[in-house]
Amino acid sequence: AQTLDEIASPGRAIARSRTADAGARQRARADGAQHREFGRLRRCAGRKPAR
Repeated sequence: AQTLDEIASPGRAIARSRTADAGARQRARADGAQHREFGRLRRCAGRKPAR
């Protein structure tokens, strides 16, 4: 919560982080397509367990 807008509306900040997480997941999926044998490994390594 850096800006006042994020403090006022935490839901929007959560939504922004969720879309960023989805983008990272999409990138990992693209990487997995390029490197089939390491795809699942890299996808799991990049993801954080706690949301």
